[in-house]
Amino acid sequence: MTDQSDPIGFALALRANPLAVRTALADTRGWLASRRLTEAFCSTVEIAVAEALNNVVEHAYYRRREAGFSLVARPFGDILYIEIRDKGHAMPDHRLPDTPPPEPGEDRASLPEGGFGWHLIRSLADTLTYRREGEENCLILGFTISPETRLPRDG
Repeated sequence: MTDQSDPIGFALALRANPLAVRTALADTRGWLASRRLTEAFCSTVEIAVAEALNNVVEHAYYRRREAGFSLVARPFGDILYIEIRDKGHAMPDHRLPDTPPPEPGEDRASLPEGGFGWHLIRSLADTLTYRREGEENCLILGFTISPETRLPRDG
């Protein structure tokens, strides 16, 4: 994994395996904390990014553990953008799944596999876009940085 962070943004190049995802999440969390963002905001971003990265490993790069992909985090105005790019399988119909959430009380054993992580990502991110650019998937998650998500300055 390559760390190319700077005071404005944060970038990682990683391999499509669970250990790399865990390391990327810890590195992303550390970068978020260094930006003086609240624990709640950092957790929200971390959960959404974990779901997205796991989708790359488990679906886009199914059984291709050494394939590479990237994560870039950039604040722009009052939005934190997280961009994930990979050269794995495209989304069906080049669109994000639109799986509805399970009904409350629904028997979990009867639920179909897949799609519920996208519902979670949609519920956590303020914006979400996907596009296929040639042979590359590009997923961008946006999170609003408000005064409530910033820690006060010391002093």
